[in-house]
This record gives sequence, structure tokens and C-alpha cells, in this order.
Amino acid sequence: MTTGISLTGLATGLDTEAIVEALIAIERQPRVRMQQREEAIKARQTALRDIATRLRNLKNAAADLRSVALWADTQTVSTNDETKLSARRISGAGPGGYQVEVLQLARAEQRTYDFTPSATPTTITLEGGGGDPVTIELEAGATLDDLVAAINGNAEAPVYAVNVDGRLVLSSRKTGAANGFTATGAGLVEDVAAAKVGLDAQFTVDGGPVQTASTNVVTSAIPGVELTFKAVTGGPMTVTVGEPKPDTAAIKKKIEAFVEQYNSAVSFIREKLTEERDSNDPKKGVLRNDAMLTGLLGTLRQAITEVFAGNPGDVDQLIDIGVSTGASNADGSINQNSVQGLLVLNSSKLEEKLSANLLDVRRLLGGISGVDGFAQRIEGILGPVTQADGVLDARLDSADSELQRIRDQMNALDERLEQREERLRMQFATLERLLANSQSQGMWLSGQLAALLG
Repeated sequence: MTTGISLTGLATGLDTEAIVEALIAIERQPRVRMQQREEAIKARQTALRDIATRLRNLKNAAADLRSVALWADTQTVSTNDETKLSARRISGAGPGGYQVEVLQLARAEQRTYDFTPSATPTTITLEGGGGDPVTIELEAGATLDDLVAAINGNAEAPVYAVNVDGRLVLSSRKTGAANGFTATGAGLVEDVAAAKVGLDAQFTVDGGPVQTASTNVVTSAIPGVELTFKAVTGGPMTVTVGEPKPDTAAIKKKIEAFVEQYNSAVSFIREKLTEERDSNDPKKGVLRNDAMLTGLLGTLRQAITEVFAGNPGDVDQLIDIGVSTGASNADGSINQNSVQGLLVLNSSKLEEKLSANLLDVRRLLGGISGVDGFAQRIEGILGPVTQADGVLDARLDSADSELQRIRDQMNALDERLEQREERLRMQFATLERLLANSQSQGMWLSGQLAALLG
């Protein structure tokens, strides 16, 4: 509001300030409508961005269904007691059971020393681990804790150091009989009786000759399998290597993830399509009955029920692996997921098909190179919509342009209203002056007449 001109209304007897404000408020109505339009566009942009995120997640979930890594052969590896012996697959391994007995664990060499601080600078020399000797420099008066810190702070040192009840305990950084070490220097005196020599792990496989290893993590026992010895087993333990095949549990999780993303996207879009408009809230109903989104939902639902030619008759559409819109419940009533276009997953049926028809499921989902399946179909639908400069990006850019036009119009209107308010104030101020002059002249004339008549 312009405040350069003050209106009193004393001459006219009118509330001219209120009159000006009322006139400007009437002329400001188009701006209110512009603001409401601006809020609606911003709400539509927010909804479209959310939809874009959900659809991109859905596209990624579809791409996961055809991933080479998902369908690659893998093998399970397990032992009958993980507390004593664990195993993991590191490459292809021969399927079957292996009898592994751990006779001895690998151990690092350990030595204990008394340490007397020196009044002059001194050095400690550490040798072992297959590397060059390492010299630890100590300042005059260095304590045992200073020595421990100096050893552990040197990455080249072949040992770890610990202060145990005022004594220096050194342990080789490597296990095994061949990884012994020595420590010499002024102030060090070894307690020979406390020494523990390094040991190699000893084990057998399938009753064969005793094998040794310098560590408790062994890759030479069973080709393709890494064994970790945790305790002496006291007898043979079974290591079971499964047959090579895709991980059906992982495949099921990816299908579950797709169903979840599909339902998230579809339910949110449907919510926006059916949201009622509200004259009191311009942010409501901004995508009601949106033609593009309505068409997209129809296309997605068609893809869900599509039959993929070339697949065996019992696995040529999603419903054959337990993924459907759930047209009816077990009791025959209508399933609400069907009404809303959401997916239902029959886990038992999916597990059955993964067990009995794995290759057919892979072909259906698009996991075979050169064969377009369901995943490629979904990606083909969502690609043009979600890609950079795609349909949704174009709509967001269009909304940005529209917002800029509205802001320009509001700025122009604000300038016109400011000028209009200034003119109204000047007009009313002029009217005040004219009426005041007229009243003053009237009072003078009245005074003259009164004097003549008196």
C-alpha cells in the first residue's frame, strides 16, 4: 500500500482510506486467482516428481528381473557346525559333501619381555615375518607404553605389542610356524618360559593325508571353497557344496520387490487421479482424470496380463508364476487389489514354478539374452515416460514455464495496482482540498450575511 499521501476524510465525512482499500481489493481479485493457479501448478509439479520417482523405481525393479547377475549360477556352501568350521564359495566348486577334520589351529608366535626404561636414547630391533629388520627409536626415559605405541604405530613391524601387567608381550602379525620373530635391544629381557611358538593349522579332507597351512583361513582344502577353522573339531565335519544354479531365494525377493514398487506407483497415481477438486484448496485434485496417467495405468495393467508367445503354455504370463491382480478371493468375493489395479503375489505358486520350471520363469521375466520378456516390456513402457527429457520431464518444464508467466503477470499487476492506488489517493486528496475550500468560503459568506442582517 502507498503511504505517501494521507487521507483523513474530515472534509467529506467519508472513510476515504477504507474506500481506497476496498477499490484496490476489488481490482486485486485477478491476482488472488493467479496465486491460486500458482499453488495448483506447484502441487501438480510435486505430485509429478513423486510419480516420476516411483516409476523410475519400478523401472529399476523390472530391470533387476532380467539382470545377468540375478540369473547367474551360484552354489550354496554350508557346514554342520559353524562354531567350529565355516565355509564360503569363492568360485565354482564340485557339488557334494566333504569330510573335513581340523587337528590343530594355526597360531601366531608370542614372546614376553621385561622392559627397563633407559636414561639415554636407545633402539629396539625387530626381525621376522619375511621382511627386513625394523628399528624402533626410543627417546631417553621412554616408558613401556611409549614402546608399545611405537611398535604398533610402525606398519613395517612384524609384531603387535601389548602392555600386560607391566610386561611387554609381542605377538607375530602372521600365524604359522615359519613366522617367528626376535626382539633385541637395551632394556629388553625375555622370559623364555613364557614363549609360545607359532603353529601351522593341520587338517584332513575325506580321510586323506594331513595337510598344513600357515593360517586358519584355507583355500587349498576344497577347490573353489574357502574354509575358516575356528576350533579343533575332534572328528570329521561335513562341508556341503550345492549344485550350481541361480539363487531362487534371491529371484523371489526381486519379484516381491517389483510387486511392491508396482503397487506403490499404481496406488499413488490412482489416488491423484481420483482426488476431488476443492475450491477452497487449489492444491487438491490437480491431476484428477489426467489423460496421460490414466493411459499409463491402462498400459501397465495390460502388460501384467500379456501372454508372451514362445513360452510353454503353463508359464507364458505372470499369473502362471503367482503374480496377478487377484480378481477374486478364495471365497469368491471381489479382491480390492483387483479393483484398484494392484498386484497380488501367491508365494507358494511362485516357489513351485521356481523349483520345477526355473528356465521357463527366466524366459518369461526376460532373463535370457536375446529374448524379450516381461522386464523388457515394462522398461519399454516406462522408458519414454521417465527418461531425461521424457514425458514427465517435459510436463515439469512446461509447468516451470507456466509458473514464470504467472509470476510475470503478478508482477505487472502489482505495478499497475500500485499506480492505481496512487492515483486514487491523489484524486481523493484533491476532492478533500476542494471541499475544504468550499466549506471555508461558505462559512465566510455566512459570516458576511450575518453581519449585514445584524
